[in-house]
Amino acid sequence: MESMIIKLYSKGVTTREIADLIEKMYGCHYSPAQISNISKQMIPKVEAYHRRKLSDRFLSTWMRPIFRYVEKRLNGKPSNQVDLFLSDGVVGMKAALARTYPETHFQRRMVHVMRNICTKVRVDDREAIMDEFKRIHQQANKEGVTAALHEFYGKWNKAYSRVIQELKAIESDLLVFYNYPKQIRASIYSTNMIESFNNIIKRKAKPKAEFPTEQSLDTFIGIQAMSCNSRYFNRIHKGLGQVQDTLESYFD
Repeated sequence: MESMIIKLYSKGVTTREIADLIEKMYGCHYSPAQISNISKQMIPKVEAYHRRKLSDRFLSTWMRPIFRYVEKRLNGKPSNQVDLFLSDGVVGMKAALARTYPETHFQRRMVHVMRNICTKVRVDDREAIMDEFKRIHQQANKEGVTAALHEFYGKWNKAYSRVIQELKAIESDLLVFYNYPKQIRASIYSTNMIESFNNIIKRKAKPKAEFPTEQSLDTFIGIQAMSCNSRYFNRIHKGLGQVQDTLESYFD
């Protein structure tokens, strides 16, 4: 029964809903407080998850912010070497990473850049602009993509000078993925993997509305992270397995 309660809790079912389900299905009465206490059995496992040993080396780290009603601070010692970070244009993110990982590279999430462009151009121009901007993903090498990007600047600068100026300011963060093997570029210019995980958290946390304590939020997210790791532990993301030897060469 306790295992089932923990499973339901991890799926985002509220303590009150769990209590009602158990009473209807089994005729056993559990108060929401009792359900909450049972779910706390996961706290030591989540704490052990936070303390687990990580690799000293990571090829890339995907970052995507998610906000809940209780702020959660992530504690832990950083890895010795991360070659690449991928994120949206969160203010201060690149500067903070440069202080902690001075030799790392930083790639802006291209879809996010495209969405920003869409909000700042006329509706009639959006399709044409997006079709041309997508050519950046399709070039054979960095020389080709640089030429395509500058051609884009020249064509649209007169109509949208501010948009082009903003793109030029972050150009060095747009083309980093071309420094990596072609097989993994689609993974590098997006944050789809971490967004998928964030969507799971959002969907399962939505019925709860809010978390009473930081520990309750930490436990809930920890359960989701451990479940995700267990489900995908032996999988290799698209393209990464094909160039494993090449990726190893990026590290000392």
